[in-house]
Amino acid sequence: MVKINDYISKIECSDNPLSADVYIIKGDKHTYIVDVGTNEEALETLKSIPNKKIIITHFHADHMGNLKNLAPENNDLYVGDYTAKYYGGGTVVKEPVHIEDGVIIDIFPLPSS
Repeated sequence: MVKINDYISKIECSDNPLSADVYIIKGDKHTYIVDVGTNEEALETLKSIPNKKIIITHFHADHMGNLKNLAPENNDLYVGDYTAKYYGGGTVVKEPVHIEDGVIIDIFPLPSS
């Protein structure tokens, strides 16, 4: 894991298995995870984080492959509509979501790929 600043870290992408970068943002009450990757390092690290909220940027396996293993509750998962259909749940982002939790996070709806 690479520390970017006091609030943000990332687990770097990998080629085998193909896995996107995973960003970890520490708030006061929750830790926000942007994409969950597919590799074992990401899965084990994310399993150990309490009070997490997960944001999936788009429906590609390298961004959401570990999602089923993490099994977040619907109110702890922000997704696009196609990802919600595939995964079977989550909070579908249809309008901008603004979060203030010691950090400011804005989630915008994007068309699913």
